Amino acid sequence: MSLLYQGFFCIIAAIVTAEAWQPSPTNIPWAFPLAFRGTLPTHRPTAVRFNDTSFTAYRDASRRIVVHSDVCPHMGARLSHGWISCRGTLHCPYHGFEFDGGRFVPHVHTDASSRKGKAVQLPVLPVAQRGGVEWLLSSPVDDPLAWMEPFLPPEHDDPGFRAIEGTVIVDTCADRLVENLLDMVHISFVHSFGNVKSLPLHVHYEALNSTSGRTTFVYTPNVNTISRRLGRVTSVTVENEFHLPTTTITRVKAGTTVKTVWTTTRPTDRGRCQLFWRVYRNFWIDPHFTGSSAIGDALLRWLMERTIREDQGILAIVDPTQPDDAPVLRTIYDVTILKYRQARRRWGLHWS
Repeated sequence: MSLLYQGFFCIIAAIVTAEAWQPSPTNIPWAFPLAFRGTLPTHRPTAVRFNDTSFTAYRDASRRIVVHSDVCPHMGARLSHGWISCRGTLHCPYHGFEFDGGRFVPHVHTDASSRKGKAVQLPVLPVAQRGGVEWLLSSPVDDPLAWMEPFLPPEHDDPGFRAIEGTVIVDTCADRLVENLLDMVHISFVHSFGNVKSLPLHVHYEALNSTSGRTTFVYTPNVNTISRRLGRVTSVTVENEFHLPTTTITRVKAGTTVKTVWTTTRPTDRGRCQLFWRVYRNFWIDPHFTGSSAIGDALLRWLMERTIREDQGILAIVDPTQPDDAPVLRTIYDVTILKYRQARRRWGLHWS
């Protein structure tokens, strides 16, 4: 067995028992990403999957985004295949029934035997906008301020940083994807940009609050990475954070060069989710020559999309039936994952 594997498995080989927890007594809705701002179609409904349930999203007459059940209560047609009237109401493609913000709008062709349809209200989920993202709230709210605000990194409001963004469907459950993003060792084995097969050093975890935590560590980057080529350093400091329900931060510091990857995920179906990502950087930015910044955007997008494909490849061979609390080998490098699991259990967060 190589020294790497001896170090990895012999540092700690213990069964970790999750700490005792109690579900949160609150029913504050959590925010999950629906779409980046401005990306939803403006003149037609869009099918949305959330936690193994079908919804449709569209803009009403006031340009407000409405999200409600995608199933017409009459004959079960998909409302996302319907059309939006000039009044901003949604019509079923099967029989033309009209819905205004999820509320059935009766017409003269509704006969006496179906007048109870006047009281039909489809399940509706609120939508809020923060940080250039349309957020889907997990349950209705009476107070528009009574919801768990999504976390945005300080780089988002820092004029010294530039960002690119994207979204992709990943064939794994949301919690498994988040844990992969919090995994500090797989970089050496899965990713082509990875370190030089050395273990992370100086691993330190700190709880930020009851819904988030951060692990800081040091690793040695590969000679072909941005850190070595641009930052000209032989080691980098990484800050890896989670913020419930599904947000992660990976901040890589190479001297004065900083690259921050922000991700957030919406569970869509059983064993499938949608990842939303942004990469912030304080390099390859030229205020006088936009072409230079655009080249930096294109290169970072290519690197990020390649990284995601590599993650998709390894997640495709992970056994989806292994439970979170299975009594299996754990190491000190799993600390962020284990703390994320404990936080989810403490707040009673479950999805398909």
